Amino acid sequence: MAGEDASSVEAESADDLLNRMTDAFMGLDEDWRFTYLNEQARRVTCEAMGADLTMAELQGRTMWDALPELRGTTFEERYREAMTTQSTVSFEAEYEPLGAWFEVNAYPSESGLSVYFEDVTEQRQRRRELETRKTVLREMHDVISDQELSFEGRVEELLAIGCRELDTEYGTLSRVRDDEYVFSVVQAPDDTLEAGDVVNL
Repeated sequence: MAGEDASSVEAESADDLLNRMTDAFMGLDEDWRFTYLNEQARRVTCEAMGADLTMAELQGRTMWDALPELRGTTFEERYREAMTTQSTVSFEAEYEPLGAWFEVNAYPSESGLSVYFEDVTEQRQRRRELETRKTVLREMHDVISDQELSFEGRVEELLAIGCRELDTEYGTLSRVRDDEYVFSVVQAPDDTLEAGDVVNL
């Protein structure tokens, strides 16, 4: 049984192992030609090229010819830095044609460059949302704790924050009085709504 297990492990190809990776991986030779792409890297590259090619069809093409939009970007700068200095580089950058951010680790050798990359667009979006939420909560806390502001002044400031974050021009603090809807504090464009305005229900 042990012998069978060993032989099945040996039989598993490098392609199978690399295609199981969650990261995309590609190999480049010293002339920037693709020597290998795992399935994840092939899909991203084909999407960027707007063509569905096999790895065999990509092999031998230079990265700059296949993806000319890489020229003049952080990707080119850091890849060339890795090759020139023979030092590993790690960075995050946006590939604008795909509207996606990638976390990249590039490992150079005398014969070329091994590049691992992962789409981190969603992670960056979540980080931005958390940072925005923290900023808004801090602003709201500062308004609420400002003893120099009247109650109405605090509400106006809070409504202004809400309008900005919700991208709306209107924010109100209102109350229902009998069959009337009374606007107590208003954040709105001039000559539209004012505090004290009443709407019949």
